[in-house]
Amino acid sequence: MQAQIVALKIPKSLKKSVFISCLSLILALFLLAFFSSLEPPYQSAKNVEPDTFKPVQSTQRTFLPAGLRQARATEIQAAIKSALSDSYRRVPSQPNESRHDLSRRLYASAHLILKHPKIVIMAFEGTGSFEPRMALVMQDAAHRLRQQGLMVQGQELSLQYSAFKSLAQVSVSEPNWSALATGPLEALLRDPELQTQTIWLSFPSEEFEWLSRLTRFEQVSLPQLAGFLTGQTARATAGIDRALESLKTLLSQFPEPSLPQLVVVSHSSGTRAAIKFIERAHQLKGKHGKRPEFSLVISSDPVCEADQVMGEAFSEILNYQLKMRFNRLQGWLDLLPFVALKPKPVPLPVVQHRLQPNCLYVPDQVKRFISFYQQKDTLGLRLAPQFGIHGSPVAGAMNQEIKQVGPAGHGEIAFHPTVTTRFTQELKALLR
Repeated sequence: MQAQIVALKIPKSLKKSVFISCLSLILALFLLAFFSSLEPPYQSAKNVEPDTFKPVQSTQRTFLPAGLRQARATEIQAAIKSALSDSYRRVPSQPNESRHDLSRRLYASAHLILKHPKIVIMAFEGTGSFEPRMALVMQDAAHRLRQQGLMVQGQELSLQYSAFKSLAQVSVSEPNWSALATGPLEALLRDPELQTQTIWLSFPSEEFEWLSRLTRFEQVSLPQLAGFLTGQTARATAGIDRALESLKTLLSQFPEPSLPQLVVVSHSSGTRAAIKFIERAHQLKGKHGKRPEFSLVISSDPVCEADQVMGEAFSEILNYQLKMRFNRLQGWLDLLPFVALKPKPVPLPVVQHRLQPNCLYVPDQVKRFISFYQQKDTLGLRLAPQFGIHGSPVAGAMNQEIKQVGPAGHGEIAFHPTVTTRFTQELKALLR
């Protein structure tokens, strides 16, 4: 007796339904894993202690003139605290005052500005880096030390570091860290010649106020973020306007022959603000009708406007997350028989280094433009989700890549010895 084998026939419609159900399940699991792991865009990184980037200055020591000696750490701290106390006494903080109004009051009351400086430096800070009292306190402290016959020297001593720590003790919120104060300004105040012949004025570059402090990113709602990224939110150039006010006052105070040389220093998105400032400054005139010219511009790791950078970073982060989730899906599929899929390496999201002549270029009013950039950064603004920032070259400028930086290269570049040494050398050349 032969056994009859009955083939169970499964309807094609049922096969198709099962296949679609399995595929939908896999897709659902993939999307669930993807979206559940996404962090809110531009949330401040948790458990990351603010890095003050205490710099390691060049090992080459500056020759101290007769009558000057190296200041001790305690003497530097005392000068900083005295300058900071005087700053708050003359210009006390006011409730709900904008950083621009505070900056205006600070410069209006500043007593350390030289009567006849040979060089005026206008500095445009990067995103979330402007701290109204920082540059003035550092210059005042250096002036107080100089009156005592003291100068800041040595790798372990820093005016910026002491000023940052002192500000943190008296400020309601954590002060912003300034790359320009840590690098170029610190180097200038360490030089006996430059310290007495230059003044430094700092300005913010952000065109949206919630970019002024990184901790504010958490407070941005999705509609605000959407309007920001799509360009529907109106821009405001209060930082540039403040710089133009200061330049106009400067032009009115000096007769044409004795007008100090104008130098612009910038970091990150501050470079784009600096370019806008220089082009708008062409509308101003001195006492004899001469328009201002800028002897030198030095930029570190320039990028376009902060909102464009954030938009690009957001796109890079989403692209990175998609690729990582696709790799995970490939890993799941690789478990199936007869399927061999190898995950592809996924580079970290970064704001890309590239030529951007529409926003980074040399204005006609600039005689000499030097720019430094790096391509090693992975930490960027130290936000979560993480993304790096690679500076771009400036069209028409002398561009130099700085390769000896680490994962925090976007900030480190500003106090790299090559950058600070070139900065002081260029300033001394203008004095000759």
